[in-house]
Amino acid sequence: MATIESSASIDAAKFAAYQNGSYHADREGILDRRHRIMMFLVIALGTTSVVGPFGPLVQTYSGVVTALIGAVDLAFGFSIRARNHAYLRKEYFRIAAALASRKCKPLDAEAKMMELAADEEPIFMAAHAIAENWAMKAVYGDSKPLPCEVGWLRRQFRHLFLMTDVNFSTKKKK
Repeated sequence: MATIESSASIDAAKFAAYQNGSYHADREGILDRRHRIMMFLVIALGTTSVVGPFGPLVQTYSGVVTALIGAVDLAFGFSIRARNHAYLRKEYFRIAAALASRKCKPLDAEAKMMELAADEEPIFMAAHAIAENWAMKAVYGDSKPLPCEVGWLRRQFRHLFLMTDVNFSTKKKK
């Protein structure tokens, strides 16, 4: 009986590690993509403002837009935030690997995850719900139903709005 409880607690801890690792991989990807797009635009528009093949008006506006895009990237810190999510993703998946190889006890893993949670920024709930579904499939396969339901529109806006007031659970409160 102890091995079943042990196995269940290992699966529960792996689920939490997978869920958080998947969430941070998703956040890392979108933030890194935003940063790369911004930097591409800064370089492309900066070149246009220097060369100015379209006249002085386009050259002036190109310079202003270049400065604005660069300022937005710096102000929102897309690159730094992407690196933070990359660090958290790696740590959560290291915990999952340690659980899978039985090098870490579930209680120790939960303690490590709580320490990591202290470094997290506010959670984007739709992205977290998607990660929860992924973790459910990764740990339990098809033996358990997916815990969350995220509609198409909310999937598209999962990185723009926190959506803390939305209940994504498939077990809706009555």
